[in-house]
Amino acid sequence: MTGTPNNGSGIGYIENGNTVTYSNIDFGSGAAGFSATVATEVSTTIQIRADSAAGTLLCTLYVDSTGGWNTYQTISTSISNITGVHDIVLVFSGPVNVDNFIFSRSPRDAYSNIQAEDYDSSYGPNLQTFSLPGGGSAIGYIENGYSTTYRDIDFGDGATSVTARVATQIATTIQVRSGSASGTLLGTINVGSTGSFDTYMDVSAAISNTTGVKDIVLVFSGPVNVDWFVFSK
Repeated sequence: MTGTPNNGSGIGYIENGNTVTYSNIDFGSGAAGFSATVATEVSTTIQIRADSAAGTLLCTLYVDSTGGWNTYQTISTSISNITGVHDIVLVFSGPVNVDNFIFSRSPRDAYSNIQAEDYDSSYGPNLQTFSLPGGGSAIGYIENGYSTTYRDIDFGDGATSVTARVATQIATTIQVRSGSASGTLLGTINVGSTGSFDTYMDVSAAISNTTGVKDIVLVFSGPVNVDWFVFSK
């Protein structure tokens, strides 16, 4: 271990051929980038491999001298797309101090079904994910003011509607917002009773034309189960 700025700690005293392994990293639906905060006085490389030191090479991070062992810079590179849970191994070719590293998500396609349980963050203490009788999962136990956030949704050149597969015993609404739970309101899905919390129907609504990559937040006004949602042009 070595000290880093702001009273943190990292790894150092690294030599050619050294490795470190991080077990059970969950990449979900995919990662496309890698960034590391590093310090070194010499040019070196860090290979990022999956599952073992001789496993699939995801990328090589090329690190030039940062000017000193206590001068940290964040360096980024793209990686081969990787999904699911893997062990990650950093393989070093020479001296470098490493404070932290992070993977960035591959943008998710707005025009393919987005599973409601695949949220990146949520608000609501009773929110739960549960299994559906026919397979798959949904979210439920939702109350007024709850929300779920889905990051990096790629709308390409524009979407104008949204469809959600839902079940509820009472009429309710789902707001579709951009950026945050108080962000731009793109549209509101008006959900009538489907007959029960086990009876699912597809409900659609128009949204403001949305382009590019956005974080999407579903904001709920009352009880509803949500299986998936999808956008369309």
